[in-house]
Amino acid sequence: NMPDPTETLAELKRVAKKDGRVVVTGLKKVIPFEKFLDLLDGANLKMIYFVDDDVINCYIAVLSA
Repeated sequence: NMPDPTETLAELKRVAKKDGRVVVTGLKKVIPFEKFLDLLDGANLKMIYFVDDDVINCYIAVLSA
């Protein structure tokens, strides 16, 4: 649950160690794919790995601070 996803991602970036990893998930029924990618892009975190699998019903992004 992220009441303000942009603010939450900014805080994750702030507290992560340099080159630290952050894992972010998004439920497909709550957030559209493009919006999820836009949020991640706006956080200025480097995407290392991304999963979009119908079996788990969510997106999984591994990011580097």
